[in-house]
Amino acid sequence: MGLQNIELAHELWGHQLRGDHWRALEFMALRAWDAGQERNGDEPRRYWGGHTLLGYGMGLIERRPNAPLTLTKSQAERVRRAVHALAKKGAIRIVEEGKGAQRAIYELRLGAVDDAG
Repeated sequence: MGLQNIELAHELWGHQLRGDHWRALEFMALRAWDAGQERNGDEPRRYWGGHTLLGYGMGLIERRPNAPLTLTKSQAERVRRAVHALAKKGAIRIVEEGKGAQRAIYELRLGAVDDAG
């Protein structure tokens, strides 16, 4: 998972993104399948882990033994702002909006390789 995605994200977006925006894209890239390594019919370069896990990946919350990950209102807003900024810049594309308990799905836009498959 993610090694090729991380390399492409660094190459294509590392000089343009900072702070929460960069940490969000980097974590999404790490958690998404690389092209050619997807499993169970999952599409490559898709992040579906949800905002709470993304907040953890951004360093906003820490994992505690036997405790669920939860975001405060301000942490959730930081994640939301980062995701919207990435979409606006073109680093990600919203494939499916999250509704209720269903998580949103985001496609990582990692350059010309997106057109190859």
